[in-house]
Amino acid sequence: YAPRYQDWDMSFTKAIHFTERTQLQLIGQFFNIFNHTNFQPPNTNENAGPGQFGVISSDFLPRQGQLGLTFTF
Repeated sequence: YAPRYQDWDMSFTKAIHFTERTQLQLIGQFFNIFNHTNFQPPNTNENAGPGQFGVISSDFLPRQGQLGLTFTF
């Protein structure tokens, strides 16, 4: 069995209208926002070597974020 995986993603959008036809849109997206450590499943290869069966040796990506800006006219 693998350890529990917990992932919270969040995004936000803010539109600022300058005129009827022009707007600026701010976009932010965050993945694993609370930065929980999520481990990969354990090694299930029986021929991996001495002491390596059932060992967790890596984890998934930490918190990531990206920002965007869009101007529509």
